[in-house]
Amino acid sequence: MTTRLEPGTTVRIVNENKPFTKKRSNLSNELYTVAANEWSNIIIKGADYSVATFPRFKLIPSSRGKLAKSIDNAKRGIVEAIIDSNKDKYKVRYEGGVTDWIPKKNVREGRPTIQSP
Repeated sequence: MTTRLEPGTTVRIVNENKPFTKKRSNLSNELYTVAANEWSNIIIKGADYSVATFPRFKLIPSSRGKLAKSIDNAKRGIVEAIIDSNKDKYKVRYEGGVTDWIPKKNVREGRPTIQSP
């Protein structure tokens, strides 16, 4: 039985590059922090607040190691606040203080068909 990963838990990612080795040998060297649970997927983040989504079975709780600086090819981060808006875009502030204009369709809740308030 797998346990639920609560926000703030540190995890390692299971790499599937080595198919015939033991599971403990396939873990990433860096740690990532769980940011949120999204149905059967988990959102994890690095030290620079970049985020990525992984299925629960690819994440193993761990506390040994160093927190990863970034997640390769990851999104900018979790939206902290909406600052301004115009007809088709929102100016948002991400965790870590970075601001950017994004299309309204990109501001979604856990289900992609529901736009957040």
